[in-house]
This record gives sequence, structure tokens and C-alpha cells, in this order.
Amino acid sequence: MLRAIAPMRCHLALPLNVLASVTATFVEQWTHLAGPDSGGGVHLRDHCHRQTGIPNCAVALAILCSFVMLLMARGDETPPLAKPAENGSAHVLVAYHSRTGNTEQMARGVVEGIRSVPGVVAVLKKVSEVSKEDLQAAEGIILGCPTYFANIPGEMKTILDDWNWKLKVDFTDKVGGAFATAGGQVGGQEHVVVSLLLFMLHNRMVVAGPLYRNEKTGSAWAESGAAAITGPLDPGVGEGELDGARRLGERVARLARKLKSAAAVGDRANESGFVPLFNGQTLDGWTINCLPKDKELAATAWTVDQGTILANTIGHKEHFYIMLVTTKEYDDFVLRLRLQVERGITGNSGIQIRSRYNAQTGWMEGPQIDINPPGPELTGKLWNEGPGPHRWLSNETIKGQEFYYADQGDGWNDLEITAQGMKIRSVLNGVTVVDYDGAGVLDDELHQQLKVGTQGMIGLQIHSNDELKLRFKDIRIKPL
Repeated sequence: MLRAIAPMRCHLALPLNVLASVTATFVEQWTHLAGPDSGGGVHLRDHCHRQTGIPNCAVALAILCSFVMLLMARGDETPPLAKPAENGSAHVLVAYHSRTGNTEQMARGVVEGIRSVPGVVAVLKKVSEVSKEDLQAAEGIILGCPTYFANIPGEMKTILDDWNWKLKVDFTDKVGGAFATAGGQVGGQEHVVVSLLLFMLHNRMVVAGPLYRNEKTGSAWAESGAAAITGPLDPGVGEGELDGARRLGERVARLARKLKSAAAVGDRANESGFVPLFNGQTLDGWTINCLPKDKELAATAWTVDQGTILANTIGHKEHFYIMLVTTKEYDDFVLRLRLQVERGITGNSGIQIRSRYNAQTGWMEGPQIDINPPGPELTGKLWNEGPGPHRWLSNETIKGQEFYYADQGDGWNDLEITAQGMKIRSVLNGVTVVDYDGAGVLDDELHQQLKVGTQGMIGLQIHSNDELKLRFKDIRIKPL
């Protein structure tokens, strides 16, 4: 029977006042049928028993089951428990106050946006049910409530104050967002959104709103939060308003994941076993390799600029490969770095691993993790730069893979490359894009002859005949 009842929950959600009204009506009708005299109820029950043959206890049981079903239906107002978090996942808590269900509907739209971002777990709760543990575990917090007389409901405000005064939660550097519902177009919902954001800012949080982009013009903008009009003239939550809620959830989730990824990397100076390959000031430990005809350009193609390694061949397209290569060899390792590229750059780059420069051909032979600004979906994928045929080793489409240009977020992409045994793995902005077993390929006879594929140098590439402008920083390696 429970299997049959459970699906009804999503269709029969009833507020408590409606349930009370239904119960009162039932009692009233029972009394009316029983008659005004004090014994009418007993006579009616006896009549039911005589006419149907159903014992009085069965009638009572039927009434009880109906009541329980209504209570179960009402249970839909309580959000489902979040699924267990995956290791390393970022958490975004959506906490809302809702009486009629409109704000809850917006909250569920926010959750949809969060869940569209891989590596992020959404936790949906009524604000009155949020615990200190929920707040501490969240990398992102999105708050929502209705608008009462152009302001935050008193119950919501009291709870927020208690988070500070009673729970003493540290909100520092958590990502925040806000949404609201109101009865009219100028019902005060923006004031409520801003008030919620001010709570976050005063608690040292980083705040964000839904992001929009005009695909025709390329212009982008953000709004302070998401809102819906739910009054008599425009009842309910529309699809456009839900779209704003989803965008809000997605934006906060992406930023929370990015901060989580940065936190996982931790304080770069304290990463156990990692050593820097770039000191932020000079190219010590690196050498530039290229054909003799490109020596003059190479002297300015790779430089140190503003604490980053800058690859720059803008205005110079007639050249072959120009490589910046480590002076040391590596076999098994974890390599971490950050890279930045401006929108509109057409050049290609890559990171050679376990590779060697061939001065006769101008190629750096070995496996390469691609960096492709004009085709960002290929960034992080694995290419074989020789020996043998130059070809993709792993370039499958990965759902949720992201690449940021310099005008997005903080403008930087986090890339981690792990080479261990014959396995090569790359993680771009927290998403695994390559997990490749090179047995039989990277250790074949050709690779063994040239001593590449299993060991070699690390190289940063400027692709031949390309105009490229690309920055690298925080380059560090952990030998395994």
C-alpha cells in the first residue's frame, strides 16, 4: 500500500490550514448527518454497520487512513533530503521561508540550476530547519523569502540574527545569493534581495547574482538576484521567473565549485610534496627551444610579466613551434597550474609531458594536454605529438566541462595533470576530462626508442603559425 501512496505526495501537497479545513468540514458533515441530538452519531455508526456489514473499527480505520494520506501529501512541503555528497564536492545550501508555496517553488528552481553543475551538491531546507552543521558544511548559501510590506518576514530576520548571535557561524568567503517573491511589480522584492545580500556582505561572504548573455552581441550582465511576482494580478511562478532562479543557482554553484577547487589546492606554499616550477620572477629552470629561424622572435615570445609566464606572438604568425621546456626530466608526477587567455585569441597551445624536443624537426615529441582557446571544449584533452602519427588519444565530449576566458569569473583556469605508470589523467576546473591508459601506445617501440611517453621534460607550447597570447602561473609539481 505504501508503494501506491508514495507517488501521490508530489500531487497532493496541502498546506496545514487546508488540511485543518478539510478535517473540520468532515466533522461538520458527520455531525449534520448524525442529527442534532447527542446520540445521533452513535445511531449513524450503527446504521452504517447494519447496512454495509463493516465493523465500526473498520470505518474508523478508513477515516484514519484518509487522514494519514493527507498528512503524507502535505509532506511534500518538506524538501527531500539531499543525496550524500561525493568526495570533493562543493555544497550549496538553499534555505527558504515559504507559507503559500511560491517561494518554495523558486527555491526548487534554484536547486535545478545548482544540480546542472557537475561536482556540486544541492541541499534544500526550510530556513527554520537549517542547523549550524548545514551552514558550516556549505561553500555556498542561497537565501529566499516572500516580501512582507516591502521587507523581510520577521521570522526570517530572527533566524538570520540567531545564526550570528546564537550559532556564531563563520560565513567568511562562502558564496551567497538571494531570491524573493512579492505580490506586485513594485512589491519590494528587490529591497528584500538586497537586504539578504547585505546580511551576507556584513558576514564576509562573496555574493553573486544570475548571469545573462546576449548571444548576438556578446554582451553579458548580472542581476542582484532572482524574483517572482505572485500576487492576484500575476499568480504563481512563471517559467521566466524560474529561469532566473535556475541561473542564480547555477552561478553560485559554479563559483562555489571554483572556490572549493582552490581550497582543495590549498595554500600553495603548504602543499605537501609539491615544488614550484616557476618562481614568479624569472625563467630559471626553463629553456626556450625552437628552429634557428625563430630565435629572434623566441626571445620575446616567452617572458615573465606581472608574476606570470606570458606567451605572446600577437602580430607574428610566420613561425614554427616555440617551446618553453623544463631543464629537468620527470616520469610519474602530479602537475598543477593556472592558465588564462583572452577572448578572441585564435592561436593554439598545449602542455607537453614526458616529452623531448627534436632539434632537427622542430617538434617536441610525446603526449600533450591540449589548450585550445578557439575550441575550448578541447582544452585538457590528450594529443599524441609523436613519434608516429599525430592524433587524438582522448578527446571525448565531457558533460559539464568548462573553460573560462579572462573576462569570466577571476579569469583563470585550474589544470591538474597526473601521469603515473601508463595512466594519464587531466582535471580542468574540477572536472575530469581525460582518464587514459596508454599501455601499448605510449610505451611502444617508437616511444621507447626516443625515451618519451613514460619519461621526459615538461614543455609549454606556442603552436606553429599561430598568434597566441596566453598566461601561466602557480606552476608546481609533485613527483610520485
